[in-house]
Amino acid sequence: LNHNWGVFFTHTARWAGNDRHAYFIALERGERIMRMVEFDTHTGNTRVLFEEMSDTHINIVTSDYMSPSAHRYLASSNELLWWSERSGWGHLYLYDLNTGELKRQITGEKSSASSDSEWSVREVLHVDEQRREILIQTAGRVAGRDPYYRDICRVQIDTGEITTVYSSDEDTCVHYPESIAVYADN
Repeated sequence: LNHNWGVFFTHTARWAGNDRHAYFIALERGERIMRMVEFDTHTGNTRVLFEEMSDTHINIVTSDYMSPSAHRYLASSNELLWWSERSGWGHLYLYDLNTGELKRQITGEKSSASSDSEWSVREVLHVDEQRREILIQTAGRVAGRDPYYRDICRVQIDTGEITTVYSSDEDTCVHYPESIAVYADN
């Protein structure tokens, strides 16, 4: 039986743009500490690039454990889109994988184009590395609307500028090939 589940399907692990490094998320038992780890395939050494801690629980995915995580590796720039609820809301952050340093908060930053940060990124639908844009689903951005209804937005990685692509007083669910587990017999 061959299937697409596992750390590479869920975006919790990723090969670098070379044959030497892989990156993976290590979640400690109790789910209170999550680390981004670099694995050197030539030496077998690992290096913790950064970690996130919580007094209660850290979610690794945006909606449920059947969904891939919202973390995305940007091969062309060796950066990582990191989804976190560290502010109390699910937002995206940009990390440099060479240094492990946080470059910037992408969504929900009070000083960005969208001054209200009390909403969540629910899914990362697509990343365009060339244009430095992300297509995401959000929830809770429209005042007075059911906070579970999802919109579709485009976000500029370097400025955090958000453009609404589709918004409705109904829930919007997007299915794409990576969002569905595929099992195939060999």
